[in-house]
Amino acid sequence: MSEANVQRSTALVVSEASAGVSPVPFSEQYVTISKAAHIQLKWDVGHYRYHYERLKSENEELRRGHEAEQSRRHVKLQESNRLLEESLSQALARVLQLEKQLYGRKSERKSN
Repeated sequence: MSEANVQRSTALVVSEASAGVSPVPFSEQYVTISKAAHIQLKWDVGHYRYHYERLKSENEELRRGHEAEQSRRHVKLQESNRLLEESLSQALARVLQLEKQLYGRKSERKSN
């Protein structure tokens, strides 16, 4: 581990102690890994970051497509609803007209 990293770690532990925060048990333990393991870890970070960003953008694209489809369906349903309401009002008007013909005053009177 480089001297700068050791100083930074030590400063962090000292600042935690002076702040009244008890350092975590592993705060003063160091782990060494091989250069190959370090390279593999860095490659993994880039690999997973790439897949995360790709999936995030695909998800955003799907969400936008879904919202657009929902909007189109909403407009279509509103139009369908408007046409059904027109048809219903015409049917009700026709029912009223037929009821007036059936139960309304007769224009011809029966002769006795």
